[in-house]
Amino acid sequence: MGQHEGNDGALQLALEWDGQGIAAARVASPRPLAARLLQGRPAAEAGELAPRLFTLCAAAQGSAARRALAAAAGTPMAEPDGAERQRLSREMIGEHLWRLGLDWPPLLGLPPRKEALVAWRKGLPAADRPQWRSFAAHALELPLCAAPGTDLLEHLDASAWWQSLPGERDWDCLAAHALAPTLAGQPRETGAAARCRRQPEVAALWQAGRRVAARLQARCLELEALLAGHWDPAWVDACSPAPGIGLARVETARGPLLHLVALAAGTVQRYVIVAPTEWNFHPAGAFVQDTTGLPAPTPEAARHMARCIALSLDPCVAVGITLDTHHHA
Repeated sequence: MGQHEGNDGALQLALEWDGQGIAAARVASPRPLAARLLQGRPAAEAGELAPRLFTLCAAAQGSAARRALAAAAGTPMAEPDGAERQRLSREMIGEHLWRLGLDWPPLLGLPPRKEALVAWRKGLPAADRPQWRSFAAHALELPLCAAPGTDLLEHLDASAWWQSLPGERDWDCLAAHALAPTLAGQPRETGAAARCRRQPEVAALWQAGRRVAARLQARCLELEALLAGHWDPAWVDACSPAPGIGLARVETARGPLLHLVALAAGTVQRYVIVAPTEWNFHPAGAFVQDTTGLPAPTPEAARHMARCIALSLDPCVAVGITLDTHHHA
């Protein structure tokens, strides 16, 4: 789940360093389209296979698949029961703890907090829980983001998501949209910061241009809430905008996960998944906006800041960072 520099990452981030800072940033996301593997299968088989296609967020993927398929079949599922809520909540907690306990400390010059993750997995109280917030203070040492930034993605239920989709809901357009999603034609940022935007601590950091710190603060606040048992039932829903069509939305640690499916005679005709990572790493999205124009006196500083910004945007795949310095070697 950690970031990995190099050229073999599933998400390639290319930076141009001009001797003073990051002059430009580009994102290439050659993500495999797992949804294609579900097409042509019976609905029940697709529902069983969907969560197995993903190493992360399997619980959310499974819930979204089952709900989208049920909606398309005209048999919508009830609100999540206790078992489903617990699976989804535990998955979000695990993602937050992993990032805060293992991935962030090396970037902030702090010792890892693996013991907190291990204790939680064993059912023990999380160690030094209130001190997670100290991470945001360490992130304040990073430079201010130069650009205004990408608007945060607002909360939409399944029906509103369907109405927002472009291209007259043509399935080829939807598949293309999933690779670089937009809302009202604009890239948006998603994740804990979007969900916690009204928290005063998060809002103050965001307005000050301390977006990396704001994202960390939001993660810590959301982790504390989840550990206290606060999981929002409005994070899961589905709709059937037309016969044989289903759309499900499930919030994950990284943001909303959408599954769209078209059924005919009980068989999956088309399947599209819109994942949170594609929002934050849109070619004109949050990563590009936050890194472009950042001052960086050395290539190493540029790499470090790019790693911090990328991690704050929580990619669900490994990341490779390349830096073009040939004009300023």
